[in-house]
Amino acid sequence: MEVTQVRVSPVTKKYVRAMVEVVIDDKLIINDLQLIVDKSGKLRLHYPTSQSSWGGKIKNIVKPIDRKLQQKIENAAVEKYFE
Repeated sequence: MEVTQVRVSPVTKKYVRAMVEVVIDDKLIINDLQLIVDKSGKLRLHYPTSQSSWGGKIKNIVKPIDRKLQQKIENAAVEKYFE
């Protein structure tokens, strides 16, 4: 799987630097990713979440299981942010 498209919209919130949308293999779009600054100052990607109607737990709506794909998505988002 490859990241085929990335859109970054800068925002001005305390820790959130941008909202990100990625397309995987020109077939799957993931919206509402947040590019945030962690405590060490590094940019990290947070995936969209929702609160479960069963028990009120917060769960990821989508998140790559494969670490390599997760890293590809994060790297593509960070690169695009700095363009």
